[in-house]
Amino acid sequence: MDSLAGVVRNLTEKQKESENSLIEEKERYRLALESSSDVMFTYDLGRNALDILSLKEDKAGMERIWSEREEERSVHPEDLSTVRFLFRNIKDNMILQFRARFNPGEEFQWMEMSCRAVYDTDNRRSKIIGRIKNIHAEKIEELKRQDEERHDPVTGLLSAKYGIDQVTRDMKKGGGVLILMDVDRFRELNERFGMVFG
Repeated sequence: MDSLAGVVRNLTEKQKESENSLIEEKERYRLALESSSDVMFTYDLGRNALDILSLKEDKAGMERIWSEREEERSVHPEDLSTVRFLFRNIKDNMILQFRARFNPGEEFQWMEMSCRAVYDTDNRRSKIIGRIKNIHAEKIEELKRQDEERHDPVTGLLSAKYGIDQVTRDMKKGGGVLILMDVDRFRELNERFGMVFG
């Protein structure tokens, strides 16, 4: 009987240690959330339920992004099909940039979702855990730089480098036609009407 009591006491102590460890881990997680502007989430595939773990963002707004009936108003129309497909078909890890808004009527903002599939003991995808971070300012700067690289600063037309890159990509796909135009005596146009006209 004493040995049984000893086993139970030992199991109880191990259970308390595990519970204390979980409490400590939960506190670390809470502190990490408080110091971050990211929105953390868990999506339960079996229940089709989203749990938002953010202390900073509008929880109702984030839930709206993944709600079937509200999804179309929350995710930018050009990104919606990609977000739906990738989110529902994630294999292991995924990073996705898309535009979304937290509340109807707000401007769309660029977001980055980084998530990972969680498998249950039967090796089936059961949940998706991840974070959503607002990257709007960085993305706008990136798009601006790309646009500047693609266009000639004087004419606003596509740059020769971008044009050559685009033609090369299209030629690799096969098919298509390339038309080159040359203006005779272009220098005379510049001299007569000015560089801006030319």
